[in-house]
Amino acid sequence: MELFRLGQEIKILAELDGQVHEFDTKIHSIDADEISVYAFYKGQDLPCEPGFDVEILFTMPDAYYSIRSTVLRTESDADHLVVLKGVQDRINRQQRRRFFRVATRLRIAFAFLGFEEGKKQKIVRSTFTKNISGGGLYFYFEEPLRLGEVLPIELFLPDEEQPIEAKGRIVRKDNVTKPDVMLNAYGINFEKISESDRTKLISFLNRLQSRVKQS
Repeated sequence: MELFRLGQEIKILAELDGQVHEFDTKIHSIDADEISVYAFYKGQDLPCEPGFDVEILFTMPDAYYSIRSTVLRTESDADHLVVLKGVQDRINRQQRRRFFRVATRLRIAFAFLGFEEGKKQKIVRSTFTKNISGGGLYFYFEEPLRLGEVLPIELFLPDEEQPIEAKGRIVRKDNVTKPDVMLNAYGINFEKISESDRTKLISFLNRLQSRVKQS
């Protein structure tokens, strides 16, 4: 399977001033040992000092991939390119069913069929995740939901103007006892989410984990 294609959008993670930063870019050309990407893309300038270590993030239909790479040089032509070392033996592949899970509190909104004011209708509710991965999420919720039900979901990431939109199926239901309240806990698997939104979510979780490791 070819991992890269011309025009493919990817994410670049780079550590600057002790913090991990994320940059969007697009592949311009592919050679046996090199990948050239656009240095300026979507209003962002890539760090392009030769010798600079970066991480390439992207998704394929079967899995999520990350590759450690190094800036080899820049090419100041009309497109202003950054040339990265293509290192096939440093690929980290995670099957989509085995995304790493992060315990974090993110706001979600979702809709489901229920009874309100004596009528069966679509109800919209908001709550927070208990943990989340690139493949799904887990949350507490007082109202009953059905196993197997597919929910339209909006997931709100910090500093992002637009929410991530997905459809998720309820695959797990737990009963959780808290002081003075009995809660339901639900596990959701994403059944429909754009690759760009999934990559955005995984990149956010990567940054979150990096900050935890540094603290």
